[in-house]
Amino acid sequence: VHQTKTEAAGTIATMSIITMVVSLTASLISGPISDKMHTRKVPVIIASLLFAIGTAMPWIMPSVTGMYLYAGIAGFGYGVYSAIDQALNVDVLPNKEEAGKDLGILNLATTLGQAVGPTITSPVKTATGALRLHSPSPSSWPCAPPCSCCAFRR
Repeated sequence: VHQTKTEAAGTIATMSIITMVVSLTASLISGPISDKMHTRKVPVIIASLLFAIGTAMPWIMPSVTGMYLYAGIAGFGYGVYSAIDQALNVDVLPNKEEAGKDLGILNLATTLGQAVGPTITSPVKTATGALRLHSPSPSSWPCAPPCSCCAFRR
């Protein structure tokens, strides 16, 4: 959006605050609503749509306002998804008596890759100088919609 480094830093800081506030608000609101609806599917679909709309904002409106809208709309969608995801995790536990252990394993499985991945890829990236190892090329983008549709199949 054609900003200096200082302006961009301020924009990113503001986006972080917007995302934090709306994600927290969405999480607090959406969990009880999902419980009253007795469904997880509809809120997850709504969250996904909100996230997609928010992600499109910088493209539709390439300005600081577009970035703030991205932070707000996508952040709200992410907050809804996070709350519903946690509820869904609890709903599908195989044994309610071992919920703590099972949720611990789930958390480990979720975060281990995030912890180990950078420690493996950073030296590879530094050694090879490959700055695009982590970013798929535009030629792979047509694969995204069919893969996304698979998530909605029964």
